Amino acid sequence: MRVDVVNGFLGSGKTTLIKNILLECPGREKIAVLVNEFGETGIDGELLGDSGAEVVELANGCICCTLKADMKSQIAYIAGRYKPQRLIIEPTGIATIGNVLGVLKSLSLAEHIRRINVVAVLDAANFSADYRANPLFIKNQLAAARIIVFNKCDKIDSQEAARLRSIIASINKEARVLFTTYGKGVERELEKAGSGAPEEDMDYCNAAGGGTSFLFNGEEEFEGGELGQFSSVLSGCFDPLKLEEFFRGLSGGDMGQVVRAKGIFETKTGDWLIANYSRGEIDLARGDRPYSASRVVVIGRNLDREELERRLDGCSV
Repeated sequence: MRVDVVNGFLGSGKTTLIKNILLECPGREKIAVLVNEFGETGIDGELLGDSGAEVVELANGCICCTLKADMKSQIAYIAGRYKPQRLIIEPTGIATIGNVLGVLKSLSLAEHIRRINVVAVLDAANFSADYRANPLFIKNQLAAARIIVFNKCDKIDSQEAARLRSIIASINKEARVLFTTYGKGVERELEKAGSGAPEEDMDYCNAAGGGTSFLFNGEEEFEGGELGQFSSVLSGCFDPLKLEEFFRGLSGGDMGQVVRAKGIFETKTGDWLIANYSRGEIDLARGDRPYSASRVVVIGRNLDREELERRLDGCSV
């Protein structure tokens, strides 16, 4: 099977991009999705659950470190049980690409994987800040990628887009660079990238999986302090206005230094609300179907669990 690794920092838009990929290729091939959730409670897998693909979740850890063995066994399980032509992997937003590719190159998976594509998803508006904070982490994501997607490009102008292209050219001249909003239009490029010969791909796999020949030397791990998570499956219904107030309040610091938050909530009218928080910005959207349960995940540093629980309780009706 072909493996597409959709890699990117927290809040870059990986899940939305994957959802659009699945919408753009309905029925063309059998696809499975392996989602690695940083939190104990899965949300991305739930959002992708109506896509027509087989979705498998790996929660509460990172597949590039604590869940390496689980990742190997899950890929073998998916290949044996579902027999997909294509597997899309969404690592956590802090996964190191060298370690992910090292797992994929494992001899125990060689019989299942014929080709690997890495898609690096970047927040166009916040790329410079991310690059300054974690230069090696970002550079290795870019160096490994066949396709580099600058998402949320409606927030930048043409001059900034040209600057971003020049940065990419200095790191990876071979990658296709796309500018998009909500991850649209990426599937066409992935289809082209997936059409190469397996023999050609093995050169890439050997280099990438080796973790040294194409990556920049040094410590690749995400910097900036250890991240923690708060997650919960919730009961009852919620007031949309109070939820908006809760998510806006995450930037205040009194619940901790929140990096990323997301949730699915049943509202008092019976509708469902999907909430996303990243870098002080929130996005609230109506869910397109009922979900199994309301749930929330908050990722950050020095999180105040009691305060998070108290404020969430205040959103219920």
